[in-house]
Amino acid sequence: MISVIITLSFLMLWTPVLAEDSGVTQIPSVAWHLKGKSVEIKCSHNKGGTYYQMYWYRQRQGESMEFIVFTKTAGDPEFGSVDQNKFSTVKEIAQNGLFTVKNLDTEDSAVYFCAFTGLATVSANDSGVTQIPSVSWHLKGESAEMKCSHNKDASYNQMYWYRQRQGESMELIVFTRTTGDPEFGSVDQMKFLTVKKIPQNGSLTVKDVDTGDSAVYFCAVKEHSVTELLHC
Repeated sequence: MISVIITLSFLMLWTPVLAEDSGVTQIPSVAWHLKGKSVEIKCSHNKGGTYYQMYWYRQRQGESMEFIVFTKTAGDPEFGSVDQNKFSTVKEIAQNGLFTVKNLDTEDSAVYFCAFTGLATVSANDSGVTQIPSVSWHLKGESAEMKCSHNKDASYNQMYWYRQRQGESMELIVFTRTTGDPEFGSVDQMKFLTVKKIPQNGSLTVKDVDTGDSAVYFCAVKEHSVTELLHC
């Protein structure tokens, strides 16, 4: 008989406050099952009840990551462009969920990822800068909007957006202020849209998202007359 290898891993939730520890646990780590059987994968986290949304992904060898299903504690699961009869999912409480791959075949051999998102915001201690959402998951081809605000006075009218991919150094995306055109770093300007109408807040949109856009995104504000950056 033919056996199928199901390799599992947790997906690091990259945010400025969670980068060192995702708090996500996925079991088993590796599963071996005979063709035609089913495999059950459990995923849990320690981030509290606000992280009640769960995503499952699959990555076959030599292929890009593929979205399977989004589920939450209420409502029906929302599947990507996959065979829905192949999978089932259970999500009764915020802290954990269950995912099953049914009627296994050789094409089901892959790495399977779980991830959680919630309503929490990210803010640096005492910086006065707030960035939302804390974690953002989007389907390939969609756009992702991030908002940044601060509680400083109107002299802090300059805003910087940075990107840090895994294993790479921080990269300036764009500098913007309430007047004048945005000034981009060495990035594809067609990939990003930025809005800065008032000193207290601004937004950055990553357009047509792809796997290469997975990263930690930082905003920072600067006073017109000083050099200090307040990082979120």
